[in-house]
Amino acid sequence: MSTNSDPIVSWPTDTPRAPEVQQEIETFLGALSSYPERFARNPYLTFEQHLFSVVTAHQYMAHLESD
Repeated sequence: MSTNSDPIVSWPTDTPRAPEVQQEIETFLGALSSYPERFARNPYLTFEQHLFSVVTAHQYMAHLESD
C-alpha cells in the first residue's frame, strides 16, 4: 500500500483540448483550496457559488489578456 497522500491527476496531453482541460482542472483545484477562507468570511456561500465566481474571474482575466 502506498503511503503517498498526494492525489494523482493525469490526462492525455496530446489532445487538442489538453491546455483548456489543464486550465479547468487548475481553476477547480484553486477554487477548492481557496473555499475554506471564503467560507469562513461568508458561511452562506456554497462551493458552487464560489467556483462560479472563480471561473468567471479567470474567464475575465483571459479575455483581458487576449485583447
